[in-house]
Amino acid sequence: VLALWVPLESAQWLSQMLVSQGPVVDSVLPAASASVGGVAVAAWAVWPTGSALLLMLGAGMHLLFALWRHRGSGDFAPNAGRSLAAG
Repeated sequence: VLALWVPLESAQWLSQMLVSQGPVVDSVLPAASASVGGVAVAAWAVWPTGSALLLMLGAGMHLLFALWRHRGSGDFAPNAGRSLAAG
């Protein structure tokens, strides 16, 4: 499949590199399967923390924009309170 897209020398080099990495992958697999439980715990710890941070960021931005508009210095549109008929 690669022969259609890349030169033959590059495809052979890639194939040889992947074959040479086989023993490394074989030696890492037992450690990876043992650490799956730790990865699941880490994911469950990061997920609610990230969600809480996103909610706080959203609430803070909402409050910031509300205060900005309330002070009158941040009209998002010119003549925001006027109608076209009155102007």
